[in-house]
Amino acid sequence: MRVRRTASRWSDASGALSTEYVAVLVLVAALMTALFALPRLVGDAAEQAADCLFTADSCEITPGDGSVGEPSGETSPDTTPAPRPDGAPPLDRTVTHGSDGPTREEGDIATGDVDVDIAYDAMQVWGDYLWVTYGRDSIDGEGAPLLADVQTQDPDTANARWDRDEQMTYYRDGWLSPSVLHHEFAHGLVQWQTGGLRSGRTGDAVQTWALNEALADIHAMNVTREGMLGHDLPDRDDPVRSSEDPGSTSNPDHVDQYHEAAGGHANSTIISHAYWLMTQDIGWEASEQIVFLAVEEHVDQDVRFEDFRRAMLQAAEELYGADSDERRGVEEAFGEVGLDGSWTGP
Repeated sequence: MRVRRTASRWSDASGALSTEYVAVLVLVAALMTALFALPRLVGDAAEQAADCLFTADSCEITPGDGSVGEPSGETSPDTTPAPRPDGAPPLDRTVTHGSDGPTREEGDIATGDVDVDIAYDAMQVWGDYLWVTYGRDSIDGEGAPLLADVQTQDPDTANARWDRDEQMTYYRDGWLSPSVLHHEFAHGLVQWQTGGLRSGRTGDAVQTWALNEALADIHAMNVTREGMLGHDLPDRDDPVRSSEDPGSTSNPDHVDQYHEAAGGHANSTIISHAYWLMTQDIGWEASEQIVFLAVEEHVDQDVRFEDFRRAMLQAAEELYGADSDERRGVEEAFGEVGLDGSWTGP
């Protein structure tokens, strides 16, 4: 069954401080800034134009030199796309490589730049997934362009991000992989489905932030049929985050481990783990239809964890029936992470 939608600065006023004392104070100020002014994390609706990919400890900006990557002669076997599905609408892809690298637009042959070509092929996988699974033409349902800048020098990009205003994804050197790309474009899908979740860094709005990240992980998992993300990044064997086994990446798998101060990325695995449990019980096909309908029809911009559980139950009931195995699977999966309709948060 398919669900379709068409549409510090300071000064020495007295001048009496010694040069050495000034230097010490400047050093202390710099250290405090480094500790407490980390690059922003995804989730604050007013600031989503400059956000991180996964976790706070992955937010250090390490600019590359902007040079063109070595030609690989082939694309990654994990991202080489199949022929387009019958009846699929045309894609509109553009991949740029920073300010001075090659650009590949829709229909262009491979550039030989590894990141450009991997992104180009992975965007087809993403676009075809939306069409085959939901009958949806791109993230907005109306053929929106898919845009990516790889090995970006964009100062607002710590590792990888979705820019809600530009409707574009950005990737620092070393931060492009298929699963990461699917995660970032999934933020765009969720934005179009909900009008933009109103995330925040304090109070219950942290739950909304965590749900935003969880949904991006969930959609990426649906494409890859794997319970982990970031494991396919260059020179990395372990995932950045695991929905199958959150503890393996030091993330929570139950609301008893929810901590507001940890932020959206860390707490997201409570929800994505519930979803993983769903897929193992009722299957990927039913799970992906349920989550799509839940977000499309039953989630508002201030959704919290228990709200999302209710939305998932309602979607399962509408699609498969009140007494269906699918609805039971949703209820049991969320129960496993401590969401039973009564959790109110810390």
